[in-house]
Amino acid sequence: MNTDSFENLVSAIVITHNRVERLERAINSVLAQTYANIELIIVNDGSKDGTKEYLDVLAAKTPNIKVIHHELAKGACAARNTGIGSASGHYIAGLDDDDEWMPERIEKMKALYSKEHSFVYASDNIITDGNLTSLIRRGSADLDSILSGNIVGNQIFTETYKLRSVGGFDVNMPAAQDWDVWIRLILEYGRAFACDAILQNIYQEGDDRITTSSKKVTGYWALYKKYKLIMSRRNRTAQLTQLYVAKNKKMSFKTAKIMLLNLAGFRVFKGVINSLFPKQFAQLKYLARR
Repeated sequence: MNTDSFENLVSAIVITHNRVERLERAINSVLAQTYANIELIIVNDGSKDGTKEYLDVLAAKTPNIKVIHHELAKGACAARNTGIGSASGHYIAGLDDDDEWMPERIEKMKALYSKEHSFVYASDNIITDGNLTSLIRRGSADLDSILSGNIVGNQIFTETYKLRSVGGFDVNMPAAQDWDVWIRLILEYGRAFACDAILQNIYQEGDDRITTSSKKVTGYWALYKKYKLIMSRRNRTAQLTQLYVAKNKKMSFKTAKIMLLNLAGFRVFKGVINSLFPKQFAQLKYLARR
């Protein structure tokens, strides 16, 4: 990686906590980008597994890598904000420490981005315990669609000042922190646009998944309360359906009827069916992956 002008520099932010055995894959995927003008900022959030030693050696021998250590773990949001605050690039993009970018991710997202966009996002491969599902994203995300669900995913590409201006990640959100930021960016800067190319592998392995955890439920509820006043009826229906699913709570047929009458798209339909017939829905998902 080399350094050109600030106007074209991209800051890639990776936060990590006790995942030294997976971190190398994420780092290598940034170093392998076809777009060269990248600074890589790695925030070590209080790891105790040898991450500090590994990163110090790496930073000493690799240009354009900046390592920041939190002596004590502060949490993912605080670590992301540390990275955002330390970024030197005009543009910024994030990566989780157990995922990986495709080599052309930054090149393609930067080419799509315009200052009139709040941000751009892309399609992903979701790899769950070895099973791959491709999640293709097309079109755009406006306020109505992002209030109904996180159609963006877990990472974006934008200008650094935009992410800073909305306050970065909310450390008081127990989950759904990325979704919360996307809402605030769209509120402030307007529509976001999707790249339908698959530009990231997201790994969901074993105990790392929190799909049905109380933490996720609490986060969804916090987000619902935070934006309820600007939601349409369709938005509220969509979010409440997702809360039912996250809680693994069986929906009554009366509630299902109300949800479907206020249908906010296929996401709500899937949520209602999942709540009414969880075993059958899980079997259909399994068969679809085969």
